[in-house]
Amino acid sequence: MRLDEYGIRIGDSLTDVQAKIATAVSREIQLIPFPLGSGTVHGLLLSTDLVDYVVFEENTTELHRAHIILHEFAHIIFGHYQTSDSRSLTDEIASLLPELGAGRAALLGRDVYDSPQEIEAELMATILGDILNNAATQEYSLQPAVADDERVNRILQTFGIHERF
Repeated sequence: MRLDEYGIRIGDSLTDVQAKIATAVSREIQLIPFPLGSGTVHGLLLSTDLVDYVVFEENTTELHRAHIILHEFAHIIFGHYQTSDSRSLTDEIASLLPELGAGRAALLGRDVYDSPQEIEAELMATILGDILNNAATQEYSLQPAVADDERVNRILQTFGIHERF
């Protein structure tokens, strides 16, 4: 997967990115603001057979809300919901989406910060945020030790920015 395959361009809006990802993965994406409360997760990705629901903290700054949403979009891009264990929906989450009933769905919520999926999603959210804010026009340079790291190069190739190095 390369980010440029999604057609995301510098200056796109969050709505543009949502639509482009939904088209690319052939799934509807719905955004659901919700007061998740401090001390809990700031965002959740609830994936059903046809729809990805991005639940995000509504009581935070616009910039933070955008980053939370982009983080959850990153999970969609990487297909993390496909590798997640299906979990029974809690009553609180099910109440947000009554059309689901008490069914099963893949639910991603950050409870650890150093898992490979969370690191990938956080990096992708940061890159997407840069693109949305026109910051991606700057040139990046890496320390030689990092530039030679195969993992870093694989991530950069995934995002379609390896040509800069």
